[in-house]
Amino acid sequence: MTLRLAVKKKYKNLLRELIRKKSPLIHGYYNYLWNPKKHSISWFINHYAKNKKNVFFIQIGSNDGLERDPLLKFIIKYNFKGILIEPQYWVFEKLRHLHQLTTGMIFENAAIGAKDGKAKFYKIGFSESRWATGLASFVKETIEKKIASGYVDECAQREKCKTPANKEDYIKETQVKCVSLNTLIAKHEVKEVHVLQIDTEGYDYEIIKMIDTKLLHPDLISFEIDHLSDQDKHDCLTFLKSINYNVIIRGRDALAIKEGTLNDTLLNGVSFA
Repeated sequence: MTLRLAVKKKYKNLLRELIRKKSPLIHGYYNYLWNPKKHSISWFINHYAKNKKNVFFIQIGSNDGLERDPLLKFIIKYNFKGILIEPQYWVFEKLRHLHQLTTGMIFENAAIGAKDGKAKFYKIGFSESRWATGLASFVKETIEKKIASGYVDECAQREKCKTPANKEDYIKETQVKCVSLNTLIAKHEVKEVHVLQIDTEGYDYEIIKMIDTKLLHPDLISFEIDHLSDQDKHDCLTFLKSINYNVIIRGRDALAIKEGTLNDTLLNGVSFA
């Protein structure tokens, strides 16, 4: 491990402990210094949170809860409460440890699927670093594209991680526990979900299609759109519009805003997909 990586690792561990222990430094930063870029996804969620008490969320694909987590800042700043879902056990334990002192958190070591049971799951087989666990998915093709692009090799080289001789051996197939959204809602007696956050490396639209608006009709749905095929992007946007959402796209991510959720003045000049 290089000196730079060692320093970065120590910094992340320190940051994790400060967040876990609810350090005034972290709370002070998000309450008084943090300011999201105008019209970014965080900007819209922040405005929503300012005017909404007792926000409850479901986060599908929580990973370790720290790196590149879009909801962490709102959990800290506004005391968001909700269900954190992560199928990878080792990563799930880090997630649970991070939020062990946070009230109102429910943890599920599972993936969201169309039905309860088990399903094939794909991951990088030679590393447990955050970049590798973040690629885990039901969609094998998503990981294959990352390998073909050179991204996986670049990440492995940075951490001085030895890669398999054959590209076919980069991916490990495993089985994970699955629960349906309806089962999850019934199990935890969820009455209302305000924010649905999805990060499942290409499976996001499949989960969005599972939404039964009689049981789950959140004000905001944040998801990754970058991994979807052109056809799935079109179908996803069409479906969301059919259940009364307007969608903004910011790079690889998208935010679906239920009609009437935000003040019209906030949406002036905003282009919808």
